[in-house]
Amino acid sequence: MFRHIFTFELRYWLRQPMVSIFLLVNVLMFSWATASDDLTIGGSFGNIYKNAPYVIQNQYAVWCIFALLMTTAFVQSAAIRDFTYKTNQIVFSSPIRKFDYLAGRFLGSFTVALIPFLGISLGMILGTWIGLLTGATDAERYGPIVWSAHLNSFLIFAIPNTFLAGAFIFMLAALTRSSITAFIGAIALLVAQLVAGNFLGDVENEHLATYFDALGVGPFQLITKYWTVSEKNTQSVGLTH
Repeated sequence: MFRHIFTFELRYWLRQPMVSIFLLVNVLMFSWATASDDLTIGGSFGNIYKNAPYVIQNQYAVWCIFALLMTTAFVQSAAIRDFTYKTNQIVFSSPIRKFDYLAGRFLGSFTVALIPFLGISLGMILGTWIGLLTGATDAERYGPIVWSAHLNSFLIFAIPNTFLAGAFIFMLAALTRSSITAFIGAIALLVAQLVAGNFLGDVENEHLATYFDALGVGPFQLITKYWTVSEKNTQSVGLTH
């Protein structure tokens, strides 16, 4: 039964325009930021390549904060859809285990919530090609495409952050059957992230960011804090760091 619920959730969302819209927005935004200097996401990077591994991971880390609202839109809808459309009595009258129902709905919406993150990598790769072909940005500002940096970014930022935040928000929505409560939970995570970010500005307490930063942005900044330009242009933080 889990497989049927999971695949149903995937099919449901893939037929909705919201997934494509979120993906397209990310592709356009990150290709623009990579192809020119008119748009900056995640701060200024100085002499670092616009498509450097460090920049890629920084974009993923920063976007995980804003993507909380995207994740919330998917998982809270999956949690309360049957109650919203008054189909809960029909669904629950069938022999469905609670685990299969909740796990299928959550993992289906979680998988779909990862799709917009692909727009970051697609946008940066597309932006690199546009920048080189049009000459909108000096060719010296770009380095080779480091595929491992895109993979590492997806593995250490997109997947765990979407899973943890999505599980918390899904739980709130399932328990309260309220989309408002789910979005309040997402806002609470954003506030906690801002509080954790303040620790990075204090040298004596910056290590606390590793404990209070739920999305991993603080630890990433601490790991790469003393990297040279050359290291940022060629290396990425992986699962072994």
